[in-house]
Amino acid sequence: MHMILTKFKEKLPKGFSYPIGSEKISTCLASAPQLESLVLNFWHKDEFWASSYNERIKQKKPLKIIEIRYQNPTTGISSPQHMIEAGYYSPSWLIYIYAAPKEYLSEIKDQLTNVALPEIEKWLIQVGLTEEKISMVKSYIYDPCSKKLTERV
Repeated sequence: MHMILTKFKEKLPKGFSYPIGSEKISTCLASAPQLESLVLNFWHKDEFWASSYNERIKQKKPLKIIEIRYQNPTTGISSPQHMIEAGYYSPSWLIYIYAAPKEYLSEIKDQLTNVALPEIEKWLIQVGLTEEKISMVKSYIYDPCSKKLTERV
């Protein structure tokens, strides 16, 4: 089985955990044609501002749990040569896993495994290997009040 490369994994504060690991994600997405191109990133929070994120946690507002993103930006006249050479303008498939408070983990993990990841795998198969100059994003959020993980549209 091919393991998806983990590019970054942020250290978490007390009370938070990642709802799923790279081995489980690799298993769930095993038939996706992009499997060998996928790269995983594990982040503590789903936004830059800690104060805003912490407030959402306190208020039990929805949290982004997983996002998969395809990027293939176009180069232009002002595209810096060093960025072109560094691969910034190359096609990339990125998966972001965001941590959640430990109290939500069992529900999130179950729904990730049984709902979100199978839907993501179907989407990846449908999209297939592409090198189009486009961006695509698919993400799922968890609502602590309804205890549901749903696709963000």
